[in-house]
Amino acid sequence: MNSNQKPVNAWMYIGDDAPSGTNYNDPTSCYQSLIRNKTYNYLDILFLGFFTSVDITGSDYMGFDIMPGTHPGGLTNQDYLSSTLTDARAINSSLPIVATIGYNSGIYSNIFKSSGKVNAHGVTITDEMCATQFAKNVGTFLTTNKMDGVDLDWEWPIQDEISTARFTILINALRTEFDSLTGASKYYITISPASYGTMVADTVNTKMDLVNLQLYGNSYIGTTCIQNGIDKSLLAYGAKFESIGNGDVVPYQTAKQAYDGYNADDYKAGITQWRVNSGDFAFEQAQQMILFELMHGPKGNSFDDMPIVTAATDPSKTPNAPQITSLNIRFGDVLNAIQVNNSVTFINPENQPVVLDYNMPMHGGDSGTAAPEIVLDSGDYLVGISGYTGVWFGWDCVLQISFTTKNGKVYGPYGSMNNASSKVAFTSPTPPSGHAIVAFSGKTVNVPLASGPNTDIIASIDVSFAEA
Repeated sequence: MNSNQKPVNAWMYIGDDAPSGTNYNDPTSCYQSLIRNKTYNYLDILFLGFFTSVDITGSDYMGFDIMPGTHPGGLTNQDYLSSTLTDARAINSSLPIVATIGYNSGIYSNIFKSSGKVNAHGVTITDEMCATQFAKNVGTFLTTNKMDGVDLDWEWPIQDEISTARFTILINALRTEFDSLTGASKYYITISPASYGTMVADTVNTKMDLVNLQLYGNSYIGTTCIQNGIDKSLLAYGAKFESIGNGDVVPYQTAKQAYDGYNADDYKAGITQWRVNSGDFAFEQAQQMILFELMHGPKGNSFDDMPIVTAATDPSKTPNAPQITSLNIRFGDVLNAIQVNNSVTFINPENQPVVLDYNMPMHGGDSGTAAPEIVLDSGDYLVGISGYTGVWFGWDCVLQISFTTKNGKVYGPYGSMNNASSKVAFTSPTPPSGHAIVAFSGKTVNVPLASGPNTDIIASIDVSFAEA
């Protein structure tokens, strides 16, 4: 996981295809979008669903495998699993990829179906024997496929199909087996509850690595877990960027809303979100990228919103890239910070216009004064920036900035340029006809303040254009 211990994770349902009728290799598919936009770099753990217990011919014990499924072109779920493992690791070689066990009836009870039987050697099979052999079969699957653990999707109808005793026996067996494996640096055992069921707090606290709360399915599940004794330090906020319904009607939440929810209840174990490959995959993947930056910050002192805008652009649903609709600026002597909001409208299958919002991360620090939010008029869009760069107390930075729209409105200037020892005027390139500024990029620099603590300010800034 990321070294700052605020993991940002996501599930992917590899039994699905989006858009409908495509398969994994189709250039317009959700899977190729993940590759093209390098979304795997914006994950600390990837959970792949779904897996199940399976019968092994001639054996008293259950095996472990991906759920069967077929896709256009004759591809199978195993094909999708193999391709995802290869492609995700080609982009993010250190990404842990965990197998999520599904929620179909019988997945867990079948593990113990031979308990009480007398085997061919005259030995009565126990619950412990069933769990131990199943755990070994799971370990073999993980090492063969180079995966990094298991996740239990814990919800109706399976949340209480095994007893608390069997829950503990199973998790203990998995932990014992995983601790003996040497293929990965760590083998995870996580659980993703929407219901509490027969979970055992002590077992979760001592044997598991993460509890991914399905808060979008049960807003009280976190409280229930804590009341039953589960350590809050294991709880991860469960986000959802997928639509509420199956018709791509309205996304459940944005990255900013998930981030605010995470902070409101002080979830210690990060965020896990469902999912990055539904019919709303462009929205989901772009929000995943935003969420990662909100949690972890930019890598180094550079920033660039254009990869997010590119990921959010779905030609099958919207003709153009999401446009900047508002800006938030912090300034004083110089430009302290910039944050923009992009929006796009598409017509959903119910013939309703739906606005999708992309609240980009803030670039820079929280010093200076917050300017009134710049809200662009409907139909208007940014076409240029201008201002001054220079040296401020020895630091190269953006001293002042103004924004110009297609309709000739000017916002700014922001930055008084007090205490600047030199200044050079700049103006952004003229966009192609019918194109707008849709993203900003640049660098920040960390500087000391007279009041004491250091802060980031904008060192340089550039623009990216797309068709308006």
